[in-house]
Amino acid sequence: MPRHANLAEALKERALQRPDATALAHPAADGTEHRVSYAALDARADAVAAWLRARDAAGRRVLLAMDPGPCAAVALLGCLYAGPWRCPCPRRPPPGPMPSAPPRSSGTPPWTSS
Repeated sequence: MPRHANLAEALKERALQRPDATALAHPAADGTEHRVSYAALDARADAVAAWLRARDAAGRRVLLAMDPGPCAAVALLGCLYAGPWRCPCPRRPPPGPMPSAPPRSSGTPPWTSS
């Protein structure tokens, strides 16, 4: 297996080598299994990275507020592609007192799945 500097490089290579292979599988709303190919995952992560770069988010804190699942995976990979610091958190807060949120980076909005 080739060695990569990071997960983003490994995903990019896999998307080139096996674009139609399944990268993610998750339950769909109708009870079936939905599959996302490496090519689709790479393209979606590239789109997130472009969105972050357009907002000058590289190297800044970015709050990812979303449910676990394919959107969260895409957002995390997009952050790896773009280079900002990432802080995933659940979209629905857990019961009990709310922890302190990290300070927002100068005008960069949080990215959510809603």
